[in-house]
Amino acid sequence: MLTQNGCLARQDRWRETMNALKLDATAILDYRDIYYFTGAYIPPHLPGTPVPMLLLMFADGETLLFVDSASMGGGFDVRIPENGAWGVTETLAYAWGKNSTTNPDHTSLLVEIIEERLEKHTPVKRLGFQYESMPWMVARAVVGQAGVLRLVTTAVFARGHVLLQGDVG
Repeated sequence: MLTQNGCLARQDRWRETMNALKLDATAILDYRDIYYFTGAYIPPHLPGTPVPMLLLMFADGETLLFVDSASMGGGFDVRIPENGAWGVTETLAYAWGKNSTTNPDHTSLLVEIIEERLEKHTPVKRLGFQYESMPWMVARAVVGQAGVLRLVTTAVFARGHVLLQGDVG
């Protein structure tokens, strides 16, 4: 089990790496890496049906966690930090479904709350992201339609190692 102090220390070390790479923000989508940085444990709800989530870490210290509403309800195997705890500035949720019927396009719902939350945010010019798990529409939502997109692919591993794969565009 991770500790709050350990998660805060990992976030600080990651921000040092972000500053060295001149990144404005990093988008982390793998639930294991989100757990590593925040202590938020949100396992896949059903095998083969991943529910998209996003941890958005800004170089200035702000950290936003975007999850589905079913996870926000908590439960036996889900742990989500409250706003301000474990280094998470704010947790935002999208509706995973209505009347127990799952929405078939969770990624679009995730994009909607990202765009809504970041509408008045300082534009992200250089975004580090996990190449293996980052849908393009999520990247566009983070930088905004008017933003100059400079993506830097990074791989985040559980031990905190970073692999800089290079600029995408």
